[in-house]
Amino acid sequence: MAMKRGATAALWLVAAVAGMLLHADAQTLVYKYYAQKCPAAESIVFDEVQKAWNADRSMPASLLRLHFHDCFVNVS
Repeated sequence: MAMKRGATAALWLVAAVAGMLLHADAQTLVYKYYAQKCPAAESIVFDEVQKAWNADRSMPASLLRLHFHDCFVNVS
């Protein structure tokens, strides 16, 4: 089953954010970092995920699977 462009974009966005979080050193994480650097980041991600969800109702399950499988199962 082919995903629509919005769904694919949302998955890549989530994967990129998850990848950055996995490779970030705990000492370099800053609480509410994007509140100052990019105040619209949360709403941008929310809007893209919502667009993907509207295009494909199985998207929430795909995002959860992506997060838990790729982020936690493969951590050494």
